Amino acid sequence: GSALKMSAILIPFVIVAELGAIAFLFVLDSVSLNVFGTNQSLGIVLVLGVVAVVEELGKSLHLYAGYAHARYERTLRSAVGLGALSGLGFFLAEKGLLIARLSDLESLPIGNAALRGATPPAGVPLWAVALLFLFAPLVLHAVTAAISSVGASRGRWAYVAGVALAAVVHFGYNLTVVSALA
Repeated sequence: GSALKMSAILIPFVIVAELGAIAFLFVLDSVSLNVFGTNQSLGIVLVLGVVAVVEELGKSLHLYAGYAHARYERTLRSAVGLGALSGLGFFLAEKGLLIARLSDLESLPIGNAALRGATPPAGVPLWAVALLFLFAPLVLHAVTAAISSVGASRGRWAYVAGVALAAVVHFGYNLTVVSALA
């Protein structure tokens, strides 16, 4: 319960941090970089990295706090379950924003200000949108949050390692999606 809710509640803070990173890294967008043959700009690669780290922290800091204060059992089963719930909460909140974007809410001035930048790419078939924007991100968020949660259940340095591994997995996913849609 609380793992799912906290990830959803923290999403506004995650989005603000991501927007701040985008603003700072905007100037690097013109520098070309060949990362794993993707030929993305340095700005995009750095933003994808920052997004991965920020989202993984947003899905797991409350779990680490729960373990640190003995709110959760330190078992593998508990860690994976809590991580999956945290990932699900994050996914539901993130997709709630996407649904708001698709509902043409941005035609209102307040909706436009709140939802700027959440539009799926044009020309992508509906089945691909369903796969790319629903199933794959759900699996991504559940798996990466579970990785961080397992680390958090083992202590401070294991948590740092878990978040780092989760961020690398998340970055790889983001880079693959951005490169495929480019």
